[in-house]
Amino acid sequence: MADFGVPVPGFSFYIKIDADFEAAFAGCSALSARREVTPHEEGGVNDYVHQLPGRVTYSNVTLKRGVAFSNLLWDWFEEGAETGAITYRTVLIYHCIPYSDKVVRIYDLGRVYPLAWSGPDLDANSTQVAIESLELAVTRIKVLPGPVQTPTDAAINGLRTAALQR
Repeated sequence: MADFGVPVPGFSFYIKIDADFEAAFAGCSALSARREVTPHEEGGVNDYVHQLPGRVTYSNVTLKRGVAFSNLLWDWFEEGAETGAITYRTVLIYHCIPYSDKVVRIYDLGRVYPLAWSGPDLDANSTQVAIESLELAVTRIKVLPGPVQTPTDAAINGLRTAALQR
């Protein structure tokens, strides 16, 4: 049984973009949400100012990963370069318990589209992994509890259930 009071390190995660792409990433900038506040001074009330809640805004998120054979991140960024037509996607970040793939939380980023892409630094004297990054505009964030099973376990159990129902 997992101890739900123990904090989980931030280095064990993977990211899924729609159903097209799933990969381990080297980094993901901090997710943040902020509620706007409008101060409202009421006549005759001199000891405080009302703080009225406003809309919630979300920070941009930057994903970093080692360069691989897939061009999906570049293709997603480039697709609207000439026409301005962009494709909104859903990005799921699975935060896992290290070395177990048990999902602790799922960060569901909705209506996401790329703002900037940067390629790797290339240096013949370097032994570092080539990293590409993609900055994303985020319209909403939902924080969901992780499933009891890993996503792979859930998929296998789903197949087993379907096979048994035949």
